[in-house]
Amino acid sequence: MPHDLLNQTVTALGGTLHRVVIHDVVDGTYLAWLHLQRDGESLYLDARPSDAVALALRCAAPVLVAE
Repeated sequence: MPHDLLNQTVTALGGTLHRVVIHDVVDGTYLAWLHLQRDGESLYLDARPSDAVALALRCAAPVLVAE
């Protein structure tokens, strides 16, 4: 599965998925970020919410949703 591959890639590069944030709705489309951490640095990547949640489940990362 692509989500397993992404999890393994992030781990192999020394990073972790810190959390998933579903942060906005634009024209009826939800938007999400993957919050990755490596060596104390943070990186936010745009992602489809469905992919982000699937990855969070595999990584045991929390999913946060803005009001």
